[in-house]
Order: sequence, then C-alpha cells, then structure tokens
Amino acid sequence: MEGFCLQIIEAHTCETPVIMRPVEPLLELAISEDIIADDLSIESLADSILKGWQNPPLESLDFNPELYSIRR
Repeated sequence: MEGFCLQIIEAHTCETPVIMRPVEPLLELAISEDIIADDLSIESLADSILKGWQNPPLESLDFNPELYSIRR
C-alpha cells in the first residue's frame, strides 16, 4: 500500500494484472483480471503467480483511465 497504490495503477496502465492481498484500499482498485491472494503465505503467493501464468495474455483489460484522472 506504499506509494498510494500507484504501482497498481501503473500495472493496469501497462495492461498487467496485479497479485494483491484482500485489503480494502487495494480491492478498491482491483479489476477483474487481478488475482487476489488468500494471505501472504508462500503457498498462496505461489498459487497466485501460477494462476497469472496459466491465464492467456490480456487482450482487453477493463482498465478505465477516467477512474484515475487527475483533478486540478
């Protein structure tokens, strides 16, 4: 959750799914292609990484840049 979740926004901009913990600030930014790890155990993280590798490449990420627009 460091960096105000900017890493998640950056990954979505690059059409890359994110492996994240199920905590509220992160879940607010999650999209359907993201992988939610059950906990921080090695087994859970390894399973999440395998899920990401086993899914086909992302062709249409449901990322909406309007959600992250900067308001001045």
